[in-house]
Amino acid sequence: MVPDSVDFVTLGTKGEHFVVRSSASLLADFSDSEFIVSSQAVTELFIQKFLSGTHKEVYLVFNTFVNSMKQEPVRRMVLPIALSEPTEHATQKSEEFHQEFQIEPSPSDVLKSLLPHYVEIQVRSAILEAIASEHSARMVAMKNATDNARDLIEDFTLMYNRLRQERITYEIADMVTARFSME
Repeated sequence: MVPDSVDFVTLGTKGEHFVVRSSASLLADFSDSEFIVSSQAVTELFIQKFLSGTHKEVYLVFNTFVNSMKQEPVRRMVLPIALSEPTEHATQKSEEFHQEFQIEPSPSDVLKSLLPHYVEIQVRSAILEAIASEHSARMVAMKNATDNARDLIEDFTLMYNRLRQERITYEIADMVTARFSME
């Protein structure tokens, strides 16, 4: 069950169909165009909804490529930007070199110019991971189908050869029986 306070933006028809079937709120769907091309529009939508205060958090949900046999679903928070806790080594270094820095332009101006790039990189990364996962899954499925087809061919060839050999043996036995009955 999906909470009413969650809005979905989908890339791909499977995601769209899932959201529609689960009666969740579909904010936008970018299935019509190529996914990488849609990343900029998705980024702009995310930033606009987040900065306007309409949405408090933005998450990306996608399959990540682990290896050719394994893809894992991931939920990654994109906005607000979560900073990781500094390591002990980094904390010691910052205390040693603690100085007051003056940043020009202001930190908010820097953030405003970098935020779209950061979000777009996150969206593109998720899209590429999902595409790699899909290609890997298709590759494994095709390999399994090819292996199964080869097994069937071997089984049918063996069955054909047995039937052919059986038929030849029957005909030879029939000829030998007819020869002895004529004598």
